[in-house]
Amino acid sequence: MKLFYLNPTYPNLELEENVLKGTGIELVRFRGSGDQDLAAVADQVDAILTDTTPIARQTVSYLKRCKIVVRLGVGYDIVDGAACRERGIVVCNVPDYGVEEVANHALTLLLAVHRRLLSYDRKVRQKKWGYEVEWPIRRLSHQRAGVIGIGRIGAHFAARVKPFVRDVVAYDPGLSNEQIQQRDAAPSDLPTLLETADLISLHLPLSEQTHHLINAETIGQMKRQPILVNVSRGGLIDSAALITGLREQKLSGAGLDVFEHEPDVPSGYLDLPNVILTPHVAWYSEESSQQLRTSAVRQVADFLAGKPPVNVVN
Repeated sequence: MKLFYLNPTYPNLELEENVLKGTGIELVRFRGSGDQDLAAVADQVDAILTDTTPIARQTVSYLKRCKIVVRLGVGYDIVDGAACRERGIVVCNVPDYGVEEVANHALTLLLAVHRRLLSYDRKVRQKKWGYEVEWPIRRLSHQRAGVIGIGRIGAHFAARVKPFVRDVVAYDPGLSNEQIQQRDAAPSDLPTLLETADLISLHLPLSEQTHHLINAETIGQMKRQPILVNVSRGGLIDSAALITGLREQKLSGAGLDVFEHEPDVPSGYLDLPNVILTPHVAWYSEESSQQLRTSAVRQVADFLAGKPPVNVVN
């Protein structure tokens, strides 16, 4: 049996090969840029690992013997789950490898934007002094944090930010009010959260319903000039609307780790002094990287050995 790893970003796959020792599964490093490349070898593919390479319906149509696709990460929108389901291909993700890291990164972005660290850093480098910056700093303990999406990562973020702020409210369309309260946050509808929160952190998956959730209309509902953090999926934000909102001071800042068309970053962000940008690294630590890689390969190996699939998303 062959496990095809599509366009791996890691130069050394010894970690993955160690997991597969004794399983009879061959790890194939596949380099390709289009459907036709994979089509040429599709009759050899028993399983697929993918990080950033999309698996569209056309690609799925070539997969005659593939049994499982595992996305290395939490989000799985790059895989056409419906097409895979129609062909009997199981799609799984790795949902728990970087929970601590992503929650910590979100909090770090929030605090760095709130305390205007980059503005002060630039000031010192320019041999300037003083507390004045583009935006005033309000006492954090007087502010409300709003968490949009309070699953694994959102709940960890809420627990981390709670000691710093007045209160934490949360909106999650997939959870009941009781479930949100169990995550130590006060339930809220989305318009109320947008209107009353001083700090907003996004932790929703990307779907047709959540695409461009943050847009001109929802930004218009933000009455307290909040700081916005996104460590989830870039497509949750209409970048043009956010850039306009920041320039018009409808928001007081943003911390962004993800973008809709990575690695392209909208140029409008680059000259905004109240924005901190990081290159989709919230998930990263040496430990989380190793956990991601070994978990993904082990899911494939166990499934091909006849065990029930885990973390199925389709």
